[in-house]
Amino acid sequence: MGLGHDERSEECSKGGVQTLQRFLLYKTMHVIGKVVKAGATAVAVVAAEKAAETGTKKLITTETYLRIVNNSNSNIISTQVTETDSFDWSGSGPAGNFQARKIPIGDYWEEREDINFFASNCPFTMLLRFADGSKEKFRINQKFSVGKASAGFSHREGKRKISYARKEGNKLVITIK
Repeated sequence: MGLGHDERSEECSKGGVQTLQRFLLYKTMHVIGKVVKAGATAVAVVAAEKAAETGTKKLITTETYLRIVNNSNSNIISTQVTETDSFDWSGSGPAGNFQARKIPIGDYWEEREDINFFASNCPFTMLLRFADGSKEKFRINQKFSVGKASAGFSHREGKRKISYARKEGNKLVITIK
């Protein structure tokens, strides 16, 4: 969506903080109208309206959770997340929350992962290193946790069984066996 050339954009080119704020509010409300027509949730609309009122460019996010369950016969001694896109996450996402985590046999690690409401997919790749020297590597889409995209699961390395499920509360649970 380009700004286009209309009287509001001409006013902005003449300067003035108040004029610029009115213009940004107009454009934000225009976007809100499109979001509502596209069937966005009321939460997203309220967040966009608040951003417009305060003049901020706050990312509109959806709260999700990622849980890695270790039901294997070896401790996970290290986790590593790669192949993320900063557009998809508020903050660093799993690339920050799941670096160098240890998950003992029969235990799990869970983190909140806020995703960009407007991102169509939020994929990441995770590498798990085990105490027995083995590795498991997979790619999955966190947006699956809210039911707005396919999981896009791909088991890239290793021989263990890896399953995933979407649970109530926007939670993606990945279980290693």
